[in-house]
Amino acid sequence: MKLAHKTLFLLSLVVVLVVAIVISQPSAPKPSPKTWTLENIHTPTLELRDGTEFQHWPTNLAEATQVKEVIGDHSQNLTTLPPDIVKLKRVSEWNLLGVGLKTLPPEIGQLDSTSRLYLPNNELTTIPPEIGQLKKLLRLALTQNQIKSLPKEIGQLARLWVLNLGENQLRVLPVEIGNLGQLEKLDLDHNQLKTLPASMGKMSELNVLNLGHNQIQSIPPNCLPKSLYILDLRANQLTHFPKATYQARQRLGTLELQQNKIKALPNDLPHFSRLNDLDLSDNQLTYIPAILGKSPLVYLGLKNNQLSDLPIELGKLRIIRSLNIANNRFTKIPDCVYKLKSLKHLNLSGNPLHLSTTDKKALQEALPNAKIKY
Repeated sequence: MKLAHKTLFLLSLVVVLVVAIVISQPSAPKPSPKTWTLENIHTPTLELRDGTEFQHWPTNLAEATQVKEVIGDHSQNLTTLPPDIVKLKRVSEWNLLGVGLKTLPPEIGQLDSTSRLYLPNNELTTIPPEIGQLKKLLRLALTQNQIKSLPKEIGQLARLWVLNLGENQLRVLPVEIGNLGQLEKLDLDHNQLKTLPASMGKMSELNVLNLGHNQIQSIPPNCLPKSLYILDLRANQLTHFPKATYQARQRLGTLELQQNKIKALPNDLPHFSRLNDLDLSDNQLTYIPAILGKSPLVYLGLKNNQLSDLPIELGKLRIIRSLNIANNRFTKIPDCVYKLKSLKHLNLSGNPLHLSTTDKKALQEALPNAKIKY
């Protein structure tokens, strides 16, 4: 019996010693990512490999001097760009969508041939001032990052004609942005802007300006160029119709002002000779000026306001296709509506209308091509 106890004790001691030895051993190092080499250093396109399996950049990157396009996607987690990118002198297009970039190195300014730089859906918070050295840059896309400010050097991109900065955290724009004299499209949607620099009035080629979903309360005079064709100011905090748009009255074709706090349109509202689409929905309007009847409107959005009538002059809208006056205070159909023979869509829903079958039949006969929603 004593021998059995002694044997059991010795076995227990051996187990304890083995466990202690195993625990004391250092854990095996994690396998490092596989490296890869660009087989054809003369390739015009460098496509980064899956970051879960390979190192992100080829080991012979410096030899790939013929590359003209770099492509990456969400499978990478690059954080930043390596210093070796300065060797890629011929790259004209960088397309790095959602690769996890948090910073851009100063060396980016040495990429002399870059004409298109697409870096959307990353984690960038700043842009290096060296960005202004990209003299051939035509398109810059920085949508869906966390950028809080722009360097003044952004104004040195003299040839830039498309700039996408939507869905960032911008609060102000540098005055130098007005130096982008060739810019045709500027997207600033979903930021935190409260106003605009007056220098933007100098952007003589700007056709499309998207300022939707910001915190803009007013727009200074003369800060919108005459060249504007599309202006989106939806979902801001405007309390007055922006008179800065008057400068573009001979060119403006689309004006989005829905989801603001506009209470009235100005008495001196000018004739917008090319205005096809006007959306004033979700405001606090109580009347519409007769001057709008002279515009070549195709779409007029007035839903969710406090309107109870429309001026008879709106009956002169000869090419209008869609009119939305839902959720207002109309107790009867405005007389001007019966004259809109070109209407395809008419929304009257959500108004305190009391229409008989005869009333509806008369309206349908007056507007034979319209789909009417009551």
